[in-house]
Amino acid sequence: MASGSAAGISAAFNAPIAGAMFALEIILGARFSNRYLGVVVIASVSSNVVSRALLGTHPAFDVPAYPLHSPLELPLYLVLALLCGTVAVFFSRLLSSFEHRSAHLGLALPLRFALGMALTGVVAIAEPRVLGSGLEEVGEAIADSENWFALEAMLSLLFFKLLATLFTLGTGNSGGEFAPSMVIGAMLGGIVGYAGNLLAPEVVRQPQAFALVGMAAFLSGAIRAPITCIILVLEMSNDYRLIVPLMMTVVLSTLVADLLQADSIYTEKLTTRGIRWQRGHDIDVLQTVTVEEVMTRDYASVLPSTPLSSLVTQFNVTHQHGFAIVQDGQLYGIVALKDVEAAQAAGQPPETPAIALGTTQNVVTVHPDDPVNNALRRMNAYHVGRLPVVARADRRTFLGMVRRADILHAYDLGLSRKAWEQHREEVFRLRKNLDDVAFIDLSVGEGAPMAGRTLKEFPYSDDCLLVSVRRGGKSMIAHGDTLILPGDRLTAYASEHMQDVVRAQFGGLPAPQPEPDR
Repeated sequence: MASGSAAGISAAFNAPIAGAMFALEIILGARFSNRYLGVVVIASVSSNVVSRALLGTHPAFDVPAYPLHSPLELPLYLVLALLCGTVAVFFSRLLSSFEHRSAHLGLALPLRFALGMALTGVVAIAEPRVLGSGLEEVGEAIADSENWFALEAMLSLLFFKLLATLFTLGTGNSGGEFAPSMVIGAMLGGIVGYAGNLLAPEVVRQPQAFALVGMAAFLSGAIRAPITCIILVLEMSNDYRLIVPLMMTVVLSTLVADLLQADSIYTEKLTTRGIRWQRGHDIDVLQTVTVEEVMTRDYASVLPSTPLSSLVTQFNVTHQHGFAIVQDGQLYGIVALKDVEAAQAAGQPPETPAIALGTTQNVVTVHPDDPVNNALRRMNAYHVGRLPVVARADRRTFLGMVRRADILHAYDLGLSRKAWEQHREEVFRLRKNLDDVAFIDLSVGEGAPMAGRTLKEFPYSDDCLLVSVRRGGKSMIAHGDTLILPGDRLTAYASEHMQDVVRAQFGGLPAPQPEPDR
């Protein structure tokens, strides 16, 4: 993946160094090593050589050498950085929201795709330049020519390109975020430069430079790759005189975006699917488990009208410390043991309803797709031992409760997953270094000959090594007395001629037929 990304960026923009840095920043992250660097650089350079042979040595854009005319331009670049970082997060959230809403329209995929393309076509009638990648418009925005964009044209392209991208990507169609981010950033920077030139022409002499820097700053705010974006501009312009405002604007835009939203435009899509990606870093195991996986679904609840006297009885019987106040699947609040004790101490009437005793305003909740780590932080921040789980689409729909005991279970589950991933990575590493042998991962079938038997009953144990058995989210080291059950995940180490035998014995597949004598 890293090599392919590097090759793609290198060929598209004639920027081999930026291509390699994109792969290292976005995909590899903490997994960076000399071995990976070598492969990525070879892919980037090879792709660049081929693209130059076919398309010529011209860069993606003819970028003039823009200098920093005056230090008084730097405050305007600071404004551009704040604007790019903020708008990049707004763009990312808007796209994510549009994708979520379009996915819940109830339309079949072909109809949803067609609807998105129809809306994009309507936008294209108003502004035809939104069609295509938009890189030609970027080239015009950063070119030092007399026929530079008018303010109205930049505002129009900025708005309609944003709209067309939402309609295209938000309905599930392909298109990518890289090129649209460059277009939006160039238009945003051009508008800032135009305004600066209008207000102080003796200071801002070349507003096109702001379009160039804005392109890199907005792109970095969206994808969180500042080094890539800085090098991309340097490679395209082949000039370092703009390096100070370029570095300042790109880095500040990225910091602003990080403060406003942890996820980039790439990782936000993964997060909504429960995948936590932090550029290859080893993250908290609780980030890898969602609330939905560990929450208590049949958590005891009371009606809003439940009287104080009944609450006392229920607390004494269940020994719980809190109940959700629920009626017809709707969450009305939380009533805790301390609320009941306070009501008794204050001499409240026994018929006082639960809705009048518990917390009904600003109830702290979590969603089922939230990582457990988020739930634990909220518990600690509000000093509570449980949090209601509500639907993301409707905060009143009660789905269950997540408790501290559930979080302990989540920690065990996260550690198990981490160990399993480390095991699989080690298996993959060994797999590359061995000849005529392989690791086999398979699921034990219902009708498998070895289902319900111990490993010591496996008749071919001398010809292969049974490494581990995974059951219920936990991995076990395989030994002779390990009982094999249907649904277990088995990892075996076998020579090539034994692989089909192992699959037949454990997976329930037909045993291989011996070849006839010749």
